[in-house]
Amino acid sequence: MKMNTKLLIIIVISLGLGIFIGFTISGRITRQRIDKMKQKNTPEGLYTYFYEMIGPTADQRDTIEIILREYVKKNFETQEKGWQDQKVLFREMEKQIDPLLSKEQLERKEAAKEKFRKFEQMRNKQLKSNGKDSIPAEPESGVRE
Repeated sequence: MKMNTKLLIIIVISLGLGIFIGFTISGRITRQRIDKMKQKNTPEGLYTYFYEMIGPTADQRDTIEIILREYVKKNFETQEKGWQDQKVLFREMEKQIDPLLSKEQLERKEAAKEKFRKFEQMRNKQLKSNGKDSIPAEPESGVRE
């Protein structure tokens, strides 16, 4: 092989490898950010987030833990009520829209609803299996020093 051909092959392989490594690293960083954001959407994650952010002193810990547990619980109760209210609104909207839709439109709407139901069931199952559906009795290990 000529020297120019070898050089071209090395450059192409290097570029390909660089692009592959870049995609891999970018994917991992994105995944970590998404996981961190998802964790805050659980009672345990929100509790831990606020606890670590505040960094209470030894004499503040007991009082702050009680307050955080109370308000994290209220936050998720409010959030749940909001989801229930939203479901009622969607049902009311469907009652008015459904008579106006064609058979194909109704089928697409029902397929989308079913897809969302499956997603919701999967999410709830994951939260419960990970023990993330309740506020922790004590902070996660490493939170207290």
